[in-house]
Amino acid sequence: DLMMFGSDFSGAVQVNSTLKGRVDNPTIDLTLSYEGGTLAGDRIGQIHLNCRLKEKNLNIEDLNLDTPLGKFSVKGDVDFRKAFAEGLLTSDPDLDEIFYKFYIHQKDLNLANLLPGTSGLKGVTSAEIELEGKGVYPNTLWAKTAIELYVNKLLVGEGRSSLNVHVSARADMKNGQVAIQNLVSDAGESRFEMNGHYDVSSHQVAAHFKLKISDLGEVLTSLGINSVSGKTDMTGEVSGALRGPTLDARF
Repeated sequence: DLMMFGSDFSGAVQVNSTLKGRVDNPTIDLTLSYEGGTLAGDRIGQIHLNCRLKEKNLNIEDLNLDTPLGKFSVKGDVDFRKAFAEGLLTSDPDLDEIFYKFYIHQKDLNLANLLPGTSGLKGVTSAEIELEGKGVYPNTLWAKTAIELYVNKLLVGEGRSSLNVHVSARADMKNGQVAIQNLVSDAGESRFEMNGHYDVSSHQVAAHFKLKISDLGEVLTSLGINSVSGKTDMTGEVSGALRGPTLDARF
């Protein structure tokens, strides 16, 4: 029982593991089951992990987490072969040579639970995320990710109309440069599109965006503003420092 670690921890956990092979290149099978309780003061549901380390390659066959932020399912691989070419006990691993690939599925996140102080905010989200990369240091790693996010019946205030929201995007990071490609957000009859770049070292941004609202009444009613109709298009650019960017927009 985790209560042995203090009052901020509770719940039963079971760990089964086998280890064989050389110490600097072992084969390890690990399963972990947590029935739910409290971790560092936060209420957590069940956790299940099934993974194997073999030939310096970690395969996460199954990781399931039931948390206040929803349910998560993770699968993936982490390849340590080049990073620990001299064995896992080496004192000088090349962390830039760690390769990883993950598939993450999230569902059943209730926005009312995520932001309890925000009155009237409701909606249930789900997401699919793919992440692939090499290295761990921001200025030298490369990574690419794709995300699909859905919000079912997003509501931003009591008595207002709800919208279904879908967001998709791809992003690449290399040599401290982040490129956001084809970010698209659909909410009812409205669409937002953006492509841009971000420099990790200088914190400079450069992006082009397009916003098309086919029904202003639909959007504004969801924000509690009634008796408005029409449609609008907007294009623009954002540039400069992230903390104080310049916006140039055309309606």
